[in-house]
Amino acid sequence: MTRDRRMQIALVLSLALNVLIVVAVVSALAFAPDGRRSGSRPGASGGPPELQAFSRALDAPRRDALRERLRADPELRSGRARIGESRRAVVAALRADPFDAEALRAAMRNQHAVQSDLATRGIDGLVDVVESLTPAERAAFVAALEDTMRRRR
Repeated sequence: MTRDRRMQIALVLSLALNVLIVVAVVSALAFAPDGRRSGSRPGASGGPPELQAFSRALDAPRRDALRERLRADPELRSGRARIGESRRAVVAALRADPFDAEALRAAMRNQHAVQSDLATRGIDGLVDVVESLTPAERAAFVAALEDTMRRRR
């Protein structure tokens, strides 16, 4: 297997992992009926560890506010479909014969753009919720965040 081929496979695997992370975050925050994964403890959420800590550190009303904000975003609601479309485009580019590296590059860049858009919307939602906190609430949030991060070590 050539070095270029190994690099292409590594990029596809990396991109697939990123897609899974974005889907997990969006699903856990926007689609879980009570904000928790099935069988998880209260206060837990899905998504990558760096976002889980923020979600856990929010009090229940703020987690609910974040979840509602994310559910209200039509781009996040269509996120799974958009990721699926971009993933299918990557697979189609990989299967093309003759192989077109530029088509694969474009499909992967598009997939990255979709992921980035979804992640940015999630970040914006979190920042909006944090922005609404009073200084005392924000201090409690930071303390809870630091506690969560210490327990994860």
